[in-house]
Amino acid sequence: MVRSWVSAVWLAVCVAGVVGACTPSGGAGQPTATKSAATTSPTSSTVVTSSAPVTATGTATSMLPYPIDVPAAARTHDAAGAEAFVTFYVEQVNRAWAQPSTGLLPPLSLAACKSCEQYEGSARDLVESGQRFAANAVIQRTVASVAAAAEHARVLFVGQQPPTKVVDRQGATVRVQTSMALKLEFSLSWAGAWRVAEVTLISPGPS
Repeated sequence: MVRSWVSAVWLAVCVAGVVGACTPSGGAGQPTATKSAATTSPTSSTVVTSSAPVTATGTATSMLPYPIDVPAAARTHDAAGAEAFVTFYVEQVNRAWAQPSTGLLPPLSLAACKSCEQYEGSARDLVESGQRFAANAVIQRTVASVAAAAEHARVLFVGQQPPTKVVDRQGATVRVQTSMALKLEFSLSWAGAWRVAEVTLISPGPS
């Protein structure tokens, strides 16, 4: 099943056992989670709460060779580099789902990143089914570092999940992605280069 950005993050968190309430709905699931006193459960997506920064569990031997097309701005070991890396990662997800193509995302993440596995899984499903996103699956508005340490960083991504069409080989519409605002927190790990350790959905909502 091809998943949206939101449902991919939700499924990864549920698989990891982080969210206590993950209820099925028509097979895909429509989970809910609490942040402060409010709960939200938009169609085909969910809100998960932000937790403590994710620490790197991957090792150098488990990491794939770093892509040569990562821009210089995203290779610097500082807040600006972390922000540029998140921008590049999002662009690569959009590319993987629109071409579609597999193999673009794993070199940019740790093996333990559940959300990253779901993004790559959706790319694989698109390739196998002969479907693709007709345009970008997510649009970036802003990125901003919220925390940084020697080997870790957290970057807040604010954007939009537009009502993008998923089409088949003939260009016929298979489904339309749910439109909503997105706020994601990327936890990054540094080991000579930035990689995604996990992606947490902070607060989606109607567009």
